[in-house]
Amino acid sequence: MSPEVAKKIDREVKQIVDNTHHIALSILQENRDLLEETAQDLLQKEILEGAQLRERLNQAKPPAELAQWLRTGKISEDKPLMQSLLV
Repeated sequence: MSPEVAKKIDREVKQIVDNTHHIALSILQENRDLLEETAQDLLQKEILEGAQLRERLNQAKPPAELAQWLRTGKISEDKPLMQSLLV
């Protein structure tokens, strides 16, 4: 494999990882209240049974760009990646 091809592969892999990281952070941000509420319940009760956990998971909201990312594997270039905003 030529160095140019290796660099291109590295760039594409980095973009995939960065976009996936962005989606994960977006899901957490979109569902921050639910996450904190669930964490508090776990601190008090130490366990969530199957039905309780399913109920919580069903309340989770997907971020706006999730559908596009699932279809194309790409995030809109005009939107900054979440991880760049955390620094």
